[in-house]
Amino acid sequence: MAYSLTEFHRGILSYDHTPDGMNAFRLELPINQDNGFDMPVLTEELKPIQTNGTSYGEKQKVTILIVEDQIEMRRFIAAELSEIYQVKEAGNGQEAVEILHKENIKLIVSDVMMPVMDGFDLCNEVKNDIRYSHIPFILLTAQHNLQSRLKGLNNGADAYIEKPFSMELLISQISNLLKSRELLSKTYQETPQTPTTTLAVSPVDEIFLHKLTDFLVANLTNDFLSVELLATEMNMSTSSLYRKVKGISGVSPVDFIRITRLKKAVELIHTGETRINEIAFQTGFSSPAYFSTCFQKQYGKSPSEFMKETRNS
Repeated sequence: MAYSLTEFHRGILSYDHTPDGMNAFRLELPINQDNGFDMPVLTEELKPIQTNGTSYGEKQKVTILIVEDQIEMRRFIAAELSEIYQVKEAGNGQEAVEILHKENIKLIVSDVMMPVMDGFDLCNEVKNDIRYSHIPFILLTAQHNLQSRLKGLNNGADAYIEKPFSMELLISQISNLLKSRELLSKTYQETPQTPTTTLAVSPVDEIFLHKLTDFLVANLTNDFLSVELLATEMNMSTSSLYRKVKGISGVSPVDFIRITRLKKAVELIHTGETRINEIAFQTGFSSPAYFSTCFQKQYGKSPSEFMKETRNS
């Protein structure tokens, strides 16, 4: 809601980590809302809120899902991982699917042999569901044969670990998968020339991103462009769209729209457009000043500086 209201008023809402591990929120709003000249003004930084000893600015643990029918094994894995991550547990694939509907899961670790729905079927369902296809999936199995490994990978598993295994190996694999996704998101956000499709880690994700980006590019100057309109176009609820976009790109839908506008602006610069005013309006920004502010904040340089670097290279 805060992002939507900020975008409605042509503003920017962001946050930075403070040295003590908390979050400082920053809101920028144009002085003039009704005319064509927007001059961003920095408001006060919002202080981290604390209630009952818990800081809302404190960085939350990433939530991962452990799917294992053997209770002792599941609890052992969950206990070992709970020092680093927030852990949810399921006894089979069907329970896991129900948890996915309710929780914002960042990674799944699943056994293969389970009742009701086994790990292969769960992996296949997750990787073919547009809402969850971006979630990294690790399969655990006692089946030490090539056929089993190939079946897991063919169902879309990102990693395959044979039992018995060391917790160090599992923790390392989880960390590597999450860092890999973070790196994709960071590159997409900070590098002007990086296309949105680089975020795709599965065929389903690639289809989703193509449809999402094509619609946005076609509607950048649409005054009615909103997260709600985007959700309707993608046949998703607003909450499902938020979780999907945030999960695959690391940013909210509002930020995703703004970055798409900026990447289109970069494309226009590369094709020879040099008029800042024209670029701003072609990409749906309310004014050249607001466009320049967003460009500088996203890429650490002004549009003019980027143009100069592009010509020199």
